[in-house]
Amino acid sequence: MPSTRLITGIAVAAILVITVVLVPSFWFGAFILLIAAAAYEWARLCGVTQPPRVIAFSLLVVLLSLLLLNFRAHAIVINSIALVLWLLLAISTVRPTRGETRQSACFSCALVILCLTVFAVVELHMSSASGKWWLLGALCVVAAADAGAYYSGRAFGKRLLAKSISPGKTVEGLLGGCAVVVVLASLAGVFFWQDQYGYILGFVAVCSFAGLVSVFGDLYVSSVKRAAKVKDSGQLLPGHGGVLDRIDSALVAVPAYSLCYKLFLN
Repeated sequence: MPSTRLITGIAVAAILVITVVLVPSFWFGAFILLIAAAAYEWARLCGVTQPPRVIAFSLLVVLLSLLLLNFRAHAIVINSIALVLWLLLAISTVRPTRGETRQSACFSCALVILCLTVFAVVELHMSSASGKWWLLGALCVVAAADAGAYYSGRAFGKRLLAKSISPGKTVEGLLGGCAVVVVLASLAGVFFWQDQYGYILGFVAVCSFAGLVSVFGDLYVSSVKRAAKVKDSGQLLPGHGGVLDRIDSALVAVPAYSLCYKLFLN
């Protein structure tokens, strides 16, 4: 019989595809609720257990995300800010501290990252008549990179990528994930644009970049969970953990993909 993890994964994937493609107002419903759930989990990882404070933080993330959408005209600048933030997080040494300092830093990062992710997702979806398909493409890049990294790591993984943060991540897994993204993006590019080789190469480059940087989100959320001494961010998704466990890679991949789309493919 199919495992719980597989069944949950298929169900979540189906819901996401239907939501992105068929529901015009999805960003006011499903996705905002998804981010609210991730904010709830992140607040608890930051050490906040009082339900009123956790709920208040989730509502704050939703409110600020909706306010940020008023600045869609500055999408390139906002998505660039998201990438700069992720670059700073990636190159900094994770040194968890105790007490209010760690809690404040955790809250600040969660608030900014989640709001910027909502902006990137909604802006990409609304960017053009085909925006929903571009967004679906971004989510496929995340899924392909994750799956490729998982199976490549299991088969060939030897060199640890970030031992102090996530002992299960390997360099071979990262390269395998990127290779899967390149292959699938090339096939999709040839299918949709046939002999427009310049556009195909641009599309493959954008997908490859988004797939490569997606690991930053995974590693950063892993560092937050390690500081909180938990394995999963929650138990909402059977076999997968919490919502944050499933969207950690997308937190950086979607803003990166959206920015590159605006700059090179739009």
